[in-house]
Amino acid sequence: FKGVVVTDALNMKAISDNFGQEEAVVMAIKAGVDIALMPAQVTSLETEKNLARVFKALLTAVKKGDIPMEQIDQSVERILQLKI
Repeated sequence: FKGVVVTDALNMKAISDNFGQEEAVVMAIKAGVDIALMPAQVTSLETEKNLARVFKALLTAVKKGDIPMEQIDQSVERILQLKI
């Protein structure tokens, strides 16, 4: 498969009951997902911080080498190609 891989809502109960928001997104990206939908519960300005924590966890995973930068680059290429 050479297309864009998109998750369903990662804030679903089955996921949120078994994984933290950050862990779920990092695991999904490590598994080859290009776009992680609804990675954190954001219902107000206060809970917007949840999204920042998810981003930071993903960035940390890339910096540590848990997720190769080449994988991120390939995802970006697929997403941009789909947009075109």
